[in-house]
Amino acid sequence: MEMESLQSPQWDTDLELPERCAHLLGGLEAWIKSPTLRELSSGWDNELPSNMTATELFDWYDEFSARHWDRRGGRERNEASSAELTPVQAETAVEAAEVLGLVGPCRPKRSEYDFMLILGGLIRGCMTRPRYARELVHSGIKVRSITALGGFRPLRGDELALAEAMNVTARNEFQAMIAGLKGAFPDLGQERIETSVVGEESNSDWAIASFDDGDQTVIAAPSREPTERRANTADTFAWWAGRVSEARGKHVLLITNPIYVPYQSAVAIENLGIPFDVTVEMAGISASAADLGADTQPFGPSNYLQEIRSAIRGYRSLYDVVARLADGTG
Repeated sequence: MEMESLQSPQWDTDLELPERCAHLLGGLEAWIKSPTLRELSSGWDNELPSNMTATELFDWYDEFSARHWDRRGGRERNEASSAELTPVQAETAVEAAEVLGLVGPCRPKRSEYDFMLILGGLIRGCMTRPRYARELVHSGIKVRSITALGGFRPLRGDELALAEAMNVTARNEFQAMIAGLKGAFPDLGQERIETSVVGEESNSDWAIASFDDGDQTVIAAPSREPTERRANTADTFAWWAGRVSEARGKHVLLITNPIYVPYQSAVAIENLGIPFDVTVEMAGISASAADLGADTQPFGPSNYLQEIRSAIRGYRSLYDVVARLADGTG
């Protein structure tokens, strides 16, 4: 396998648009044409056809990964089943994940950003990602403001037991993100909440938690398709950017777990970087921030295969968008 990890996609508004598009398309094509991805898929006795374009490769890997690597079936990540893998498949999956950019911390490239966005997620992510934001600030990274992005997704499955074990009082992601931010930055003080909720939360509801320190907030974004689904990551990006004045041309650092960096980078560029004209950079949290002792999140071969599939799909969508921009039809 290749030894050097492939970088996650970047959207840099300091570059002219043609150079920006060319750089991003080249990176996405290198990723989907990677010998590592080809070798990984060969472990399931599938022979990848030769001489395929990048678009054809995205389509082929999408269909292939749906059959062999998808264990979510539309469910939350903590409700996915484990894949039954041979020892060789398991070993190859972990090696491929490292090369494809899903393993190890991904530190920021700049020393100063206009905004830091902490991505919401399952209960562990709500605790550990704010801790990494604190590490970065204490290391000297300068940011104008920090916002934790989330929604009213109820805690489910093992999240409830984990919340109790970690002494976190929360019944949904929004409340968990508030607890995580206050845990990482204990001087914030009591939160003040502005919300559209009257009675039971719905997919169309939103909320903003602010603190005595006016540079930090937590948001619960509404779904852009409230009759169909809850708010997703793309919704949180769009809602946040729509409420921020003078976002265009600014530099945004996003915080997530390394395993989600490729997929969430693609979502961020497509739904935040391109439409709002901001530079998007994703950072994966450190091992020290992720350390929850006995409750630390374990990531194994099945998890990596699932998120490689997510990256394939996210990169496929982003590739189409950027290709249209490059030829002037987007």
